[in-house]
Amino acid sequence: TCSICKEGFYLRDATADGLFRNPTDYCKPCPTHASCSPGTTLASLGVDAGYWRASNSSTVLYECGPFGGESDQRSGKTRCTGGSEAGGNGDGYCETDFIGPECQLCTDGPETRYLV
Repeated sequence: TCSICKEGFYLRDATADGLFRNPTDYCKPCPTHASCSPGTTLASLGVDAGYWRASNSSTVLYECGPFGGESDQRSGKTRCTGGSEAGGNGDGYCETDFIGPECQLCTDGPETRYLV
């Protein structure tokens, strides 16, 4: 398989004119806290555990907080799993029972609760 961008870079826009004439204009450095293997596109960026992005068209990554409670803060367990699938509104980066921006909404129980 051929890839346009090498490891550590992602393809910004696969539909752009001139892509094959000037691929370096379209290969951008992988954002901090993301992983970019050869052939990575903006949509397929791998987001590190503990980080979140709003959609598969964003390069802005946000650090997520812990689950909550002192023991979770000490253990470093976070409500963001990372990965390469954004899902709806970034929910694909969230642990089970968490949704929303930076996975700050807890859905475990009869009502949704906001965590800080």
